Amino acid sequence: NIFKGLEEDIAKHIRSSENSYKHISNRDTLKEFLKIEFMYHYWCKSEYEYGLCSQWEKNIENVEKHDVWFQIEKNLDMITDYVIYKMDLKF
Repeated sequence: NIFKGLEEDIAKHIRSSENSYKHISNRDTLKEFLKIEFMYHYWCKSEYEYGLCSQWEKNIENVEKHDVWFQIEKNLDMITDYVIYKMDLKF
């Protein structure tokens, strides 16, 4: 679950002062906040890696390694929209 504990952090940063470093005031600042948080937790961490290859691949060099951040990065817009919908955020 990539959202573990994130709901409280988002709510805290929405309520923070506008001069705060991580103040969330619109969709773009929420997206940037999520990007920073997900990169911190999942970027280049080997315990969250998986390999993609043919079932019968014998050459280890042909295995594509991906981490969780690889999937999050491609879907960051959809994840941001999902968070806005699930938390019923109004900016």
